[in-house]
Formats: sequence, C-alpha cells, structure tokens
Amino acid sequence: YASSFDQIGIFAHTIEDAALVLEVIAGADAFDSTVSEQPVPAYSREIEAAGQRCLYKFAYFRESLEHPGLDPEIKAATEAYINRLAEAGHSVEPVDFELLEYVVPTYYVLTTAE
Repeated sequence: YASSFDQIGIFAHTIEDAALVLEVIAGADAFDSTVSEQPVPAYSREIEAAGQRCLYKFAYFRESLEHPGLDPEIKAATEAYINRLAEAGHSVEPVDFELLEYVVPTYYVLTTAE
C-alpha cells in the first residue's frame, strides 16, 4: 500500500531486552534497501556500563487517553501502567497533541498519493 510507511517497533518487558532486539534489527539488511548503512552501537553494553537501572522520562498524548472512542479496558490498562512507571520513580507526563484528529486522514492522503 505505502511501503515507506511500514515501520518496525519493539515490544519488550525491559529496556535491556529492547536494546538487544535493536542491535539485531538495526543497520544494514541485504533484503531492505531503505535501511541505514550506519554502524549499530552496542546498546546493551551501554546499559550494562551504566551499572544500575536508570530512571526514564515518558510522555503520552493526553488526547489519546481521553478520547471517547478509546476502549475502557485499554484506557484502564494504560493508566495502570502509567501509574506503575511513576511508582517506580520514572517521570511520566501527558503532552498535548491537538492535531490527533488529523492523523488518520493525513495518513490516507499521503499513502494514496504515494
């Protein structure tokens, strides 16, 4: 449909797991002409070198969590996870993204134009 819009994402239980996966999927790929040829840093070693678990800053789109179309079960699970992150000492803040309603229409305009 619009191959340049295809993106891979990592789902992981820990930052360390995400770092290991990123080391595997990043960089050159003989079967994908759209990837970077830049060397891939050893993300997992950088985390190990820190010597302790770092605290992170997270943000989420306030409008997406308050959207009336959001399934209540998904909202509750997301809020629970946000609370767990905050309780673990991470910074978790909502950010405003007033253009959220235009994301899907913009996607369809761009992908059909491509």
